[in-house]
Formats: sequence, C-alpha cells, structure tokens
Amino acid sequence: MAKTNMCKRLFNSAAYIPHPLSTTCFAYEFHHKTPKLPISVPFDQVYDMCQDSRSKLMQLGIGDDVMNGNLPRSRLVHSSIRASFSFIYKDLRFTLVGLSSGLYCCESKSRWKRIAHCADITKIHVDTNTGIVVVLTDKQLRYYLIHQILNVYSEISTELSAVALSNSSVSFFSMAVHKNITMLFLAKRKGSLTSFKVLIPETDNNGVFSRFKNDRKFFIEAECYGISIFNSSFAVHTDKGFEILDLDKMVPRSVPDLPLLELENGGNYTTNNSNNNNNNNGSKRSQFTRNSSTKSALSLTPSTPSAVVDNIKKLILSSRVMPLGMFKLNNNLEFLLVYDDFAIFINKYGKLSRYVILIFDFKAKSAYFRNNDLFLIKDDVLEVLSISDFPKGTNKFVQVITGRDIRLVSSAESENITIAMANPLVPGMQLFFNMVPKPDRTIR
Repeated sequence: MAKTNMCKRLFNSAAYIPHPLSTTCFAYEFHHKTPKLPISVPFDQVYDMCQDSRSKLMQLGIGDDVMNGNLPRSRLVHSSIRASFSFIYKDLRFTLVGLSSGLYCCESKSRWKRIAHCADITKIHVDTNTGIVVVLTDKQLRYYLIHQILNVYSEISTELSAVALSNSSVSFFSMAVHKNITMLFLAKRKGSLTSFKVLIPETDNNGVFSRFKNDRKFFIEAECYGISIFNSSFAVHTDKGFEILDLDKMVPRSVPDLPLLELENGGNYTTNNSNNNNNNNGSKRSQFTRNSSTKSALSLTPSTPSAVVDNIKKLILSSRVMPLGMFKLNNNLEFLLVYDDFAIFINKYGKLSRYVILIFDFKAKSAYFRNNDLFLIKDDVLEVLSISDFPKGTNKFVQVITGRDIRLVSSAESENITIAMANPLVPGMQLFFNMVPKPDRTIR
C-alpha cells in the first residue's frame, strides 16, 4: 500500500511516458537467471505495460511460463536485447533490434521478423540519407543496405549481403555529422593504445551510396571507451578522462582545463546553494549533500571556486572514474561532462562554466542526453535529471524508474531513448520501450 501511494504521488509528475515497442516477443535465454524481481504495483510507471504484456501472453496461450521449452518457437524469441535503432523510411517507421542471436525488424506495430543471423549485436546505426545500416556484431563492423533489409522483411527478396568495414576486431564506432560531413569513426584497441579510422560514405551522381572512403587514421595513447562527435570537434572517452580533438590539428586537449583560479570581483564568489558546509576535509560523499526540498540534482558544499576545483581534481584523478559522454546544452554555450558518478559543466574552451558538481546517487553504467534531460541508467534504476540552461538555475530530478536488468539499448546518435528491462510480472520476459516526453513537457 505504501509503495502504491508513493507511485501515485510520483506518477503525474513524471516527465516521460514509457511507450512499448514490444512486450510479448522477446524473452531471455533459457539459461538466463534473472535476479529476484521487484513488486510492481498500480501507478508504477511500467505497471500498465507489464499488465498489458501479461494479458496478451495469456491470450496467446503462453501464460506466465515463458521459459517452457515446449512452447512453439514461432511465439517467442529467447534472446537478450542488446541494441536498437528506429527510423523512418519512405514514410514508414521501422525499428531494428539487435539480440544476442540475430538482427530483427518490425514496421510500426506489425510482426517482428529475423533479418540476419548475427551473434552478440552491441550497436546499430541507420543513416537514411545514404541508405545504409551499420551493425557492430561480435566485434565485427559491417554495413547493410536499407532496401535489402526491408525487402527481406517484406519477403520480396531473400538476398541480404553484409560488407565488412574492418578486417580486425572493432571496439566501438560512432557515425554523425562532423565538419558538415557524415563521418564514421571506428576504434580498435591495440595494447595500451587505441587506433581510430575515419570513413566517409560516398554517393554516385544519382545520390546512391557507393562505398566508404578512408579519410584518415589516428591513435590515442590510452584505453578508449567511446566518442562524442560535434560538428567542429569530437571528444574521446578514455581511461584518463575526456580528450578533445580537431581533425584539422589532431592535437589532443584534456578537459576540463583546471588551471589556478584568477579571482574576479575581488574574490567574492557566491553559489546557488545557501546551505553550504565549509568543512572540506571530509570524504567525497560527505562534502556533497542532496537538497531534498528542491529535489536538486546537485549540492555544492565548498563555498569558493578553488574548493570546487580541488574536489573536481580529486574526482577526476580517481582510478575508478569512468567517462560516459560529453553533451551540448540547449544554450549552445556549455557542455556537460558526464562521468559514472558525477558531472560538471564546461564552456567551448574547456574551462569550467559553473562552479558546481552534480553528484549522482549511484554509479551509472550508461548515460543519454536529449533536450537538456540527462538519463542515467544502471541495472536496477533509471533516473532522469532536468539540466538548467542557466548557471544559477536549478537542476532537478524529474523521474525515476526501478526494476531489474535495466539497460540502455539505443545509442547517443539516436533520436529515441530506448530501454530494455525484465518484466516484473512475467519472469523471463523482457520489456522493450521508448521513453516519450509528455506533450506538455517544456524545455528548461
């Protein structure tokens, strides 16, 4: 009863609505052991979706026992959801989903169909301008032609060919517009180094994709986990932090740039938190506290910029810190550097733009940023933080979803934030849904 009442209070204030993509198709592998599932109650944000899933499975004659090996194979796909990408092609909306066992496609809310037998798909990217689908499967990077995929889906043809983009294992890739040109960055780990290759898709005189052209190669003297691409520069996520590069210069620049502070206004600084504790000798967690009255995502204890800088240095130099992404705010003046358990603000020069630190309640596994909303995801929780465009504005928690095996399956380049998680009402079943902003959602 207490959980129901709490969920009821939070239900109407949620900024996003979970919109199901599939609740009856994808189950876990038969050998998968899901941890003890949480109790789902009315007004829980995924409750209606779970109930709908359970009801439809009953109608299909499957019931709650989705791990029954005697069920027809045509009813369920027993494979973990790993990646997803939705796109519009010729006025129709399609969703591709990458599983541990293959690539599947669905048009709107029609049937799901396996398009290709692939192992361990970890990322999908669709570029409708060039008409290609890039897939990272079992560390092999390949591309398909969209029309071939859709022909197989529509059963017009069975022909589907994949072209390899690398002869060796690829750690990760990203495809986005850089220097006003669509580029694909792929990374390979080589010992303590990470080598990068930049490819540019080319089209013929009729605008039809013809091939990828090798543009250039470079390497970073660090282990790299990802890349954030902007039009004029890009940021590589390394075990040493964020490195900013420009393809024209290729000179890495670490951010944030934390030089000795030159005090302005006679050294008089103020913060947007009046409940500061000036004792900076405690542990990291005791130095930053949550302001529960405003549901603020940040709380700043040090009363001077120098104290903030000192604490940022300690956080960044921690051997356990992991960079998750660099994101541009809607004000087009600032960037948010997101690590696994905190975030900070910088300007386009890499210097701190706000003397505040966002401290998270947990160590996030992945992050997604869209319209100044920061999504933080780990196995048992998804949190949404609304980031203010104004240095003295308030950054607030606006939504929380709890569960088991929660994972972000869309990429930073996708316009959709797509989530997969265990269905708490049907053991062994997966929920697969988009987080859709409410119609009255305003950007702060």
